[in-house]
Amino acid sequence: MYTLPAIHDPSTGVSVADSTKIARYLDATYPDAPRIIPEGTEAFHEAFEVALASTLAPHVFYLLFPAVYGRLNEASKPHFKAARECVLGGKMEDWSPLGSKTREQQWAKLEAGLGRIERWLTADGKERAFSMGNKLSFADFVLAARLMGLERTIGEEGEEWKRLQQWHGGRWARLLESMKLMQGDSEKNCTETEGGE
Repeated sequence: MYTLPAIHDPSTGVSVADSTKIARYLDATYPDAPRIIPEGTEAFHEAFEVALASTLAPHVFYLLFPAVYGRLNEASKPHFKAARECVLGGKMEDWSPLGSKTREQQWAKLEAGLGRIERWLTADGKERAFSMGNKLSFADFVLAARLMGLERTIGEEGEEWKRLQQWHGGRWARLLESMKLMQGDSEKNCTETEGGE
């Protein structure tokens, strides 16, 4: 599959595409590093991805893909549009036009989908930051990636994104902030290692 994400590991010479396969490869190849999919949770993570695909992905994509399309160069647009329309159906320009009732309905479906996920995370009545309690795992990365893609394409300063950040007591804003803090720590560690500190 010629798409992103993809990695090439110069230590082993192995190239891997698809985020789940990458996570499993890294866990197996580097057992001393923190696991992305904790031991014993493989079935949970597989099920979570399937559930997320039907609960959230279509609603994100109907909002995300038209915004991405608008940023592409002209040569890339026809293939991008045709490929997404083939999967999701209909015409891309009809999915979520700015200012339309259809767009409001897409946002309402996205909010309902995130509400369903929020109920998964609080099924026993306890508040937890992440899908496995207070520890980040691959399920959180997958969910956050969907939301970050939306944030980057529709704009973090826009009213729509600001509204999403307030949904479900601010849970999704906190999730993304955790990811950004972790990214900052990783970049800092890389800089310190490169600088010999």
